[in-house]
Amino acid sequence: TPPACLFIVIRVNPWLVALLDRVRETISRYSMLPPPGPSAPLLGVALSGGGDSVALLHLLHQLGYPLHALHLNHLLRGAE
Repeated sequence: TPPACLFIVIRVNPWLVALLDRVRETISRYSMLPPPGPSAPLLGVALSGGGDSVALLHLLHQLGYPLHALHLNHLLRGAE
């Protein structure tokens, strides 16, 4: 028979929790976006591929916003 109670332990980084709280507070204070949830509009997040835009996408996802990642490759860069 299956156990009566199942515990899942998730390790949470305190700095990530603090960052998410600060982002949530800033969005609310400056009325940047509506609250996340089922009725929130779908957000398009522009991605350059750099750390800043990828972090923004990750944070908004963690806060519960429905997202689309937007990227346009102009083919202007050479081989790196």
